[in-house]
Amino acid sequence: MPKKVAFIQNRVQRGGRFQVTAEMTRVFNSIGIVPDFICYRSRIDLDEIKRSYGAELELNFIEIKEPTLPFEWNILAFNKSVGKYLRNYDLVINSNNTSFGLKTEVPLISYVHFPRKYRLRSPLKSIHFPEGPDKKWLDLANDPFKIVHHYYKFDTRVSAGDFQIVNSKFTGDSLLASYPMIQFTCIYPPVNEVDNIPSHFPIKKSKQVVSLGRFSPDKRQLEQIEIASQLAEFQFYLVGFINNEAYFEKCKQKIESLKLKNVNLVGNASALERKKILDESEYFLHNLRNEPFGITTVQAIASGCYPIVHNSGGQKEIVEKAAQRFNDITSAIECFHRAAQLSLEEKKSEVKKLVETLPLYSAKKFQKDFQKCIEKSLGQE
Repeated sequence: MPKKVAFIQNRVQRGGRFQVTAEMTRVFNSIGIVPDFICYRSRIDLDEIKRSYGAELELNFIEIKEPTLPFEWNILAFNKSVGKYLRNYDLVINSNNTSFGLKTEVPLISYVHFPRKYRLRSPLKSIHFPEGPDKKWLDLANDPFKIVHHYYKFDTRVSAGDFQIVNSKFTGDSLLASYPMIQFTCIYPPVNEVDNIPSHFPIKKSKQVVSLGRFSPDKRQLEQIEIASQLAEFQFYLVGFINNEAYFEKCKQKIESLKLKNVNLVGNASALERKKILDESEYFLHNLRNEPFGITTVQAIASGCYPIVHNSGGQKEIVEKAAQRFNDITSAIECFHRAAQLSLEEKKSEVKKLVETLPLYSAKKFQKDFQKCIEKSLGQE
């Protein structure tokens, strides 16, 4: 086993990516290793990790000097500069979604939540808005003149010493489209709730709907409010971290302008508050397009919620039944009407089938599979 381990990621904050990092850290802590997390900046500390992920984890944040650069340039600048900090480590875990420009002789494991190259080479401004505009030539905040976009043309292979893990088959297909000869393994993200599924779920509040996700345009809470406006008989709870204050205010204003009484915004909910709403809710709604995986969908199913999710990305691997997936607002409303016509026993049966698939996403399975990857990466199989 390695003695010194480093995680690398240019910017660190709460979210699904750090949930995976937290579980990896738990694995290292269990064998007496306190990893370093090398980054430009961190928006999370150990106290917040404990509050958000319910974990007493040991890790050290090491922040290195950050240049003032557009977002995409920042990612590649980090890869280029971080190599010199890695020489004294036995193993490096790359959580930056790209190895382009990263030079190190240290064994490397890259956990790919979604390949950066695929995002950049896509003509769309955002893969999460497939109906939206194409990229502009002048994008000062992210990639002026598409320079990084074109630079990725030269990123044609991943080194043999870079062990690639993807978080879903959907992400694996996207990685393969970016690097046609690449080999990888799929390990679904860990969802702690899967290891503690009750034998009987609490009694649900009929026609109560919950959504989980940071308040951000790509999570489409505004679209969820539109759906709620046409489903007055349902009560909606939109729960999430306030990642974007302006967007959160926009959601509040939309609810007020439509004079809706059936939509509740729950920003920065505690773990206990979130669990209470999940336990009470009959339905779960998720609107992100091309979600690489979907941790919140698994959490909702583990709480006994009937899921209604967008028909794209990794969601299709979790929710296989087409009747529980939608393509637009109209078909989402149809999904709710169709589900409402099911008897309570029929809904319970559908949820039970989904619950039976959840061991794929357990933290225990993740720990076991990740430990095997560590051994393989270090040639200790």
